[in-house]
Amino acid sequence: MAEPVIRFELHADGPLVEAPSYRNALDAFLGLLRELDRALTLQAGGAGQSIRWFIQRTATSDPSIDLLAEPTNPDLNVADQVLEGAIDSLLTLQETPSHPPILTYAGLEHCQELGRLIRSDGLAQILVSRNGRSVALTETLETNATELLGKREEVQGSVEGELEMVTLRGRRYFNVYSLATGKATRCYFDTNLFPTVKDALGKVVIVAGAIRSLPHEEGQEMINVTKIEIVEIEGLPTPSDIRGILPNMTEGKPSERYLKERWGGR
Repeated sequence: MAEPVIRFELHADGPLVEAPSYRNALDAFLGLLRELDRALTLQAGGAGQSIRWFIQRTATSDPSIDLLAEPTNPDLNVADQVLEGAIDSLLTLQETPSHPPILTYAGLEHCQELGRLIRSDGLAQILVSRNGRSVALTETLETNATELLGKREEVQGSVEGELEMVTLRGRRYFNVYSLATGKATRCYFDTNLFPTVKDALGKVVIVAGAIRSLPHEEGQEMINVTKIEIVEIEGLPTPSDIRGILPNMTEGKPSERYLKERWGGR
């Protein structure tokens, strides 16, 4: 079985690639891989990220780097799916402004940044390859990602469900799982809300903020969380709670006799 490695290679317009361009492009690409990691780890029943990224090899002719994906949990290995998902998503966005099904909105923004760097930093293209599959990225990637992100609908609203899976690494967020559908809404929050998030972990909440989604696409996320309210769920009433509501319902007769008479039309 082939190692879970993906190659990231920069091609310059001139003889050299500027060092900041290399750093910024690699940062955007790693951001994309991490977003795919989070999405696929969640689908597999985990939470957060389940992969560590290592530099396996570098080359300097056309600056390139081979990234090795190492699962942090041997029982939850999504490395191959993440790498294939990266190739699939980039191929889709390079060709057309269509939303790759496993890519989050933050993942789309990382793709947009990759395309912007190609356009503005003197790069001819970025080549991403793995196991004989490759995609040559050009500034068209930015055009398509920008068009797609421009279709986002943003409204002020709220979501209700169980708050689970808080992530503090990078941009802070938590997931709210709908009690009706089981689907998760990713909610990004500022540091000042962390004590409230901590208290609400594992509880049913109502979260208010700006909800953004894409037309005709499933899934949504919330940015700029403004309020988190914990919902107090009361238990069902016990027999002692309802005793005495209709004290003369059976007209003084035993319940069994009363019901038989009612069924008999008396």
